[in-house]
Amino acid sequence: MEASQSDNRHLPSVDYLLNQTQHLGIPRPLRKRLIQESLQVWRQKGDQPRGGRLEDALTRQLHDFNRKRLRPVINATGVVLHTNLGRAPLPTDLQSSLQAALGYNNLELNLETGKRGRRGIWLEKALSVMCQCEDIALVNNCAAALILILMALRKDANSEVVISRGELVQIGGGFRIPEIMTSAGVRLREVGTTNHTTIQDYEQALSEKTVMMLKVHQSNFVMSGFVSAPSVQELASLAQHKQVPLVMDLGSGALIDTEAHFDIQREMTPDQVIRQGADLVCFSGDKLLGGPQAGIIAGTEALVREIRQHPMYRALRIDKLALAGMEGVISHHLEALENLDTISIPQLPSYLHLGVSMTTMRSRATHILRKVWDGTPMPATSNLADHRMKVVEDSGRVGGGTMPASELPSLAIELQVDKGDPEAISTFFRERSEPIIGHWVHGAFRLNLRTIHPDEDQQIVQALKDWVTQDQA
Repeated sequence: MEASQSDNRHLPSVDYLLNQTQHLGIPRPLRKRLIQESLQVWRQKGDQPRGGRLEDALTRQLHDFNRKRLRPVINATGVVLHTNLGRAPLPTDLQSSLQAALGYNNLELNLETGKRGRRGIWLEKALSVMCQCEDIALVNNCAAALILILMALRKDANSEVVISRGELVQIGGGFRIPEIMTSAGVRLREVGTTNHTTIQDYEQALSEKTVMMLKVHQSNFVMSGFVSAPSVQELASLAQHKQVPLVMDLGSGALIDTEAHFDIQREMTPDQVIRQGADLVCFSGDKLLGGPQAGIIAGTEALVREIRQHPMYRALRIDKLALAGMEGVISHHLEALENLDTISIPQLPSYLHLGVSMTTMRSRATHILRKVWDGTPMPATSNLADHRMKVVEDSGRVGGGTMPASELPSLAIELQVDKGDPEAISTFFRERSEPIIGHWVHGAFRLNLRTIHPDEDQQIVQALKDWVTQDQA
C-alpha cells in the first residue's frame, strides 16, 4: 500500500500494520503499542516517512527497537570491566547454579526443619571465608550496601559521619558520596583538605554525634604530588579508642592479589581491610570479584546483624538469580584458595582477559588474519597493510571505575577507513547477529584482542571476511 505524504487519512490501520510486522518476533501487545505511538507521531507532524513506504519505515523502527533486548556482544574495546557491556563476564559453567534458581528452590526454606530460613546462608559463609570476617550481608549493588550501612548505623537526625574531603567522590551515573549521605539521613562532617588529611583532623572532628568514620577508596581517579591520608590501620586504632565504627567503601572488591596475578596495580582486598581493623567493608560483586551485580557487606557479627535487621534490608537484598550466579563464582575462588602454597588464579573470564599475554594475542591475531584470506579473494596487492588491515600495538583498561592509572598492553586488528562515512564501519560490526563492539584510535577502527574470548575468534574472522567483501564491492 502506497501512503501519501500529505494526507493522513490514508494512514494504514493498526490491524493492517500488525499483520505486516508479525514476522519481527515482537509480542503482539508490545508491537501494537509501538505501532500506535508511531502513527500518533506521524499524525502530529502532519507528515509521513520519506524515502519509501510507511510500512517499510515502521518495520525498520520495530527492528531497531527489538535490538534493544538484552543480547550477547563481542567486546573488542580492550576494556575488561566495561560498564556499558555488563562489566564482568560470567563463567559458562554456571548452569548447575543457575538451574537451581529457575524453578522452585530452597531460597528461604530450611530443609532440615521444614521452616522458613534466611536466604544466602551458604554464600554468606563462603564469602566470610574469602574475606576472613565474622559475617556477611548481601544486597543488590555496592551503592545499596553503603546506603544501608549509613541508614542502619544512624541514630537520629543529628547523626554525623566523618570523612576526608579527598574522598567525597563521584562514581559513574551521578553516585555522589555527599548526596548519598543526605539521602540516608546522616550529616556529613568533612575533615582535612582535598589532598591532605591527617589523623588529627579525624580526632578533632569526633563527637558524641559521630556514628561512624567512613573511608572511601579513590578507585576511579588518581591524585599525585603532595598527597597524604591516614592508613586504614591508623583510622582503626582511633576508631577503637573512641568506640566509633570504621567503615570502608572499597568499591571494586578484588579478592585476589592483582599485582601478583596480573602485574598491574595492587588493589587492597576486603580481608586486608578487615585485618587492619575496619569494622565493616563494602564492595561490588560484578567488578574485580568477577561475578554478577551484587553489594557485599563484610565485617563484625554484631554490626552485620544490625544491618540485616534494618527494614531497608528487605528492599535492597540480592535476588535469587544473582545469588545463584554468585555461588558459582565464589566456588571458583574457593577452589583456587585450596592450595595456599601456590599462586592460583580462579577460572573466571575477566581474569582470563586480565592475564592474557602479548605472545598469545600475537599468535591469535596472526591466525585470524590468515583465516580472513583463506578462500577470500586477495586485494590488488598481497600486502595486508596496503588493504588497511594490520596488527598494531594497543592498550586496554581494567574498567568499571577501577585502576584508572593501569594500562594493559594489548594487540589489536586495525582497519583504516579513508573513504565514505567513518561511522559506517562501527555500524557494520555493531549490526551483526552477534554485535562486535570495537573502538577508534586516531581515525582507525580497532578490534582489541585482550577482551575478545578465544572462542570468539572465528566470529571475528567471518566479520572481517564480510567487511573485505563489502569494501571491495
